[in-house]
Amino acid sequence: RASLPLAPRTAGIIDVYLSGREDGWLVQTSNETPLQRQYVRLLLQRLSRESGHPPEVWKKMHPHVLRHSVATLLDERGRKIQDIQRMLGHADSRTTQRYIDYKENLDSSPVYDLAALYAS
Repeated sequence: RASLPLAPRTAGIIDVYLSGREDGWLVQTSNETPLQRQYVRLLLQRLSRESGHPPEVWKKMHPHVLRHSVATLLDERGRKIQDIQRMLGHADSRTTQRYIDYKENLDSSPVYDLAALYAS
C-alpha cells in the first residue's frame, strides 16, 4: 500500500485519540486488539439506524461503502481519476471508474447523512 499524507487537522485528531500511545494498532479495542471489520460494519449500521434510516438502508451499510464514498466525493471535487486510483490502491483505473459510477447509488446512501451528523 502507498503512504498518504494526513491533513493537519486529521493528524491532530489522531494525536488526541492516541493520547501519547506509541505502539499497538492505530485503531484498537480496549483489549488492545485490532478493530475488526465486523465491528465497524455493526457500528456503521447502528449509526445509520440511529439517524433514522429504515432497515433496507442501514442493513446495507458496511466498511467498503466508505471507500466508494471517498471516490465519489473526490470525483465531485474534480480530482483526476488517476489520483483517486492511486489513493485507493487500485491497479486498474476501471475499478476506480466503477466506484465513481456507483455514485448514483450513493446519492441515497446513509453515508452522506452520517457525514453531515459528524460535521455539525
